[in-house]
Amino acid sequence: FTFPGHQFDVTLFGRNRATQRAIYHVIRECLPDADLETLDQQDNHGWEHVFAEFGNYPHTQLPCELYCGGENSRPPSADIWVSSHHLMVDYLGEWHFEPRPMGLSNQDEWTRREESSPTQDHQRWQMCHEAGYHVIAIGSNFNMQEHREELEELVNEALGCEGPSFRMMNWPESEKLEPPEFEENLQD
Repeated sequence: FTFPGHQFDVTLFGRNRATQRAIYHVIRECLPDADLETLDQQDNHGWEHVFAEFGNYPHTQLPCELYCGGENSRPPSADIWVSSHHLMVDYLGEWHFEPRPMGLSNQDEWTRREESSPTQDHQRWQMCHEAGYHVIAIGSNFNMQEHREELEELVNEALGCEGPSFRMMNWPESEKLEPPEFEENLQD
């Protein structure tokens, strides 16, 4: 549903992710008109894109000896995907870096989710790297008012070069999630 005279905004439906939504609109502002048309023709306008071409996450044994991924898992996804430039943007909320509060009565399930998150973050970035894509990973220390210009610079750099590349910004110190090690890592 939309209001007459107002452009449809895919980010206003589903889970309300205010920071991710703000990042999406900054990226849209960085794109030339032709790329905006392409973005709007993508599934979900590039919002929360599923990388079906990668298949499901691989079946992986975690340090806790539980498993994640495999045939019953889901394919990797991007918070934002700009297909015309092979640009994937991943906003990583606090739970990627900090332990989640115990929200499940099943300790094994909580442990599996806790350990699978950084494992699958790295797998997703590796798949994108191998496919020649650009990745911008934005850490939980991101603040739109303070870091908007830096974000615009990273997006414009990615739009203007060939892939693969991995750029990250506002990465907190974390024992849970270390940045990947690609030759092309570019950090703010």
